[in-house]
Amino acid sequence: MTPPWLVAPAALATRLRASPMPLLALDVSPSRVGLAVCANPALGLATVRPFGAITRRTEPQTRAQLAAACAETGTRAFVVGWPVQWPSGAAGSQCALVFRFLTQMAASDGERRGVVGAH
Repeated sequence: MTPPWLVAPAALATRLRASPMPLLALDVSPSRVGLAVCANPALGLATVRPFGAITRRTEPQTRAQLAAACAETGTRAFVVGWPVQWPSGAAGSQCALVFRFLTQMAASDGERRGVVGAH
């Protein structure tokens, strides 16, 4: 069953057209989370700029740094890299790592908001 906070790319596009906002792109690894900011792609503004990285230490520290990045960039949604296996396209251990990370971040205060999945 898909968690309610995980949104498919097509649904994300619909939401972005309804409420334009910048996105924070996440590239999750075991030790870091790479960040980039993208102007609203639904409006044809796909300018992306690097925004540094978060070193993953504890969940609360990582969550606080992610929240600070969202506040600084004005983002309210994430686009997350989904590292499927080549050439099959199957979800493997790296996808499981990303999914665990998103679940941990979404469970921060009992609310599940602002976590968006993408390819």
